[in-house]
Amino acid sequence: MSSPQVAAIAAVGVATAVFLLRRLLQVKPFIPSLKMSVHLHRIFFGAGELFNSVEGLGRITFDEADDNGMCQFYVMGARCISVLKAEHIRTVVLASNFRQRVPLFDEYVDAIVGTRPLP
Repeated sequence: MSSPQVAAIAAVGVATAVFLLRRLLQVKPFIPSLKMSVHLHRIFFGAGELFNSVEGLGRITFDEADDNGMCQFYVMGARCISVLKAEHIRTVVLASNFRQRVPLFDEYVDAIVGTRPLP
């Protein structure tokens, strides 16, 4: 292959990689009708760094909540929903039986909600 062909193939490969990487790293709401604080998310960690302090946790759960007291965010790729009002908790919990734990936060979650949270 000649030099211009190699350069063209390399350019197409780089453009494809950039396109796919941008698409993978975009933060999109997984529930369209629920508020998501995109500006607080970081690459790969999502909103995980806000869990380092009480102020950060309050920022992602209380400050960013909508009028119903709910918001959505990602932590290490896991979808998370914060629900502040008791009347909405039953609806959210019964909407799905899937609960994904993030191993990095197991000790933290156990300290906050106990070792026997909702199944």
